[in-house]
Amino acid sequence: TEAVPALQMSGDPYLLGHGMGILGMVDLAEGNLAAARASLEHGLAMVRTLRDTRSVALLAATTADVARCQGEYARAAELYGE
Repeated sequence: TEAVPALQMSGDPYLLGHGMGILGMVDLAEGNLAAARASLEHGLAMVRTLRDTRSVALLAATTADVARCQGEYARAAELYGE
């Protein structure tokens, strides 16, 4: 989380998107689902603006994993569809 201000200051949506995605993956691995989801959704929003289908697919699938862990199966299915 200490890296977030630096990522935001970069002004680079690709860097911010993937940085937030990595933070979300770390939170997921540590079992902090709420923080993981927030970081991943932020990252996903950033990469969507780039229309980078590979990055969108990666972050959408990881966000879907979190939604599935939280019992939100319809949301997970929607994200897996991206």
